[in-house]
Amino acid sequence: MSAPALTVIAPSYGDGDKLPALLASLRAQTLAPERFEVLVVDDGQEPPLTLAAEDAAGVRLVRQRHAGPAAARNMALRHARGRVVLFVNADGSLAPDALERHLAAHPPDGPARAVLGRFDWLPEHRTALIQVAERLGVFFPYDRLRPHGDNPFWACWTGNLSVPTATVRDIGGFDETFERALWEDVELGYRLERAGVPVFYDPGIGCGHDHAVTFDAWLRRAEWYGHEWVRFARKHGGAAWPILGGADEPTPAFARQCLDGLLNQRDLHDRRIHALRRRLEAGDTDVAELFVAVNTVACMKGIAGAIWEHDPDALAARAEALRRPALVHTVADERDLAAAPRLLDVIGPDARLLIASYIYVPPGALPVDPRVQLIRVPRALPADQMWRPVLEATDREALVFLEGPPLPTTAQLRALTRFLDVSPWIGAIGLAAPQGLPHTSGRIVDRAPRHVVATTRRILELDPGGPGSFLDRLPRRQLYQVALVPGGD
Repeated sequence: MSAPALTVIAPSYGDGDKLPALLASLRAQTLAPERFEVLVVDDGQEPPLTLAAEDAAGVRLVRQRHAGPAAARNMALRHARGRVVLFVNADGSLAPDALERHLAAHPPDGPARAVLGRFDWLPEHRTALIQVAERLGVFFPYDRLRPHGDNPFWACWTGNLSVPTATVRDIGGFDETFERALWEDVELGYRLERAGVPVFYDPGIGCGHDHAVTFDAWLRRAEWYGHEWVRFARKHGGAAWPILGGADEPTPAFARQCLDGLLNQRDLHDRRIHALRRRLEAGDTDVAELFVAVNTVACMKGIAGAIWEHDPDALAARAEALRRPALVHTVADERDLAAAPRLLDVIGPDARLLIASYIYVPPGALPVDPRVQLIRVPRALPADQMWRPVLEATDREALVFLEGPPLPTTAQLRALTRFLDVSPWIGAIGLAAPQGLPHTSGRIVDRAPRHVVATTRRILELDPGGPGSFLDRLPRRQLYQVALVPGGD
């Protein structure tokens, strides 16, 4: 008996009741039955998965202890006999010509590629939540893909995806450390791309998706998305950053909401969740800004949890270092000099106050305090390059450039430094709100903020010796201002 040309692989865990529809769609294929085989993997369901006689015909059922979809697909790969494998979900239902089109996209003498088809929610599941999520690209952003062309690795989604069997095996299959149905397919796509295998998108290959997504399930998914993003980032570094923003670069709206989440606005987040739930249940789809805010904070919670889980010592050490910033106070006249002592009440016991002075500072003008360091700045040095002698004079990891009253509170300074290294695309954070201003969310700046905090490493990366301020070299998406409610320690 000759080997089939195509192997269909469908892992199942908790969705065995949806399998009959998938198997019925496979029996209705235009591709001759002898040209494909079907492998269903029972990923340790309790009770074990069973198939009715009609569904079991022509299906090989393999079982494993529960280990997640990545491990289940690898199990099936070891049994696959087809030249091409087609990964589908147990809750899918393929269009009649889907297998024929997938196989035709992989000619034996053609280049290796992953072929992506559609995976569309059935009409009864297209709730307001799904409509908003699809429009914003939270679930399967097909509108960002190039039809009938090659696409980036992040479009490697295994609801309806075919790849040459040997190609998947050659790169080691799926990474089984991704135990949930999140990121394991995108991570495979990244390694495929590194091996020269693109994702070719054919929107004509259809597959229905029989999956209801509740509001609470979406929130949990957003947290796990952030959690598994950390796993991907630890393995592949910078390749992770663009994906988190869902575009070629993080958008201002995305970064804005990240700052909201990192400021731990728990009450505000809870109010947003309540408002979004109520509006979606009423069928309101004009909730994009609110949806992004809630989704992003949930994602950032997952990221923070994963960072703490994987490397608590390193995270604690980093947080401790950022709690000891160096505050830079520029002295250009007598009034600036007179304001310097008041800053000691703000900076806290572990910080350092750098007095960058363009004028002569007579003995006794500054308090005798180990936290105070005087840096003489040459008159000929432009104000926007004042950071250069400051950088040479400090070994602190965070620098806070203060620009006159009102002064930030100690709590505000801690909040500014707290999230500097959490979001790698952020170069500097500005505190622009005067004391007493009601809280507003972070927003992209249209002018220089009053106080700016940045890491010394980032300043060096941005301005390796050129004229002008490092802020002038900072990409616009990397400078954000944050308004904070003044608070005590």
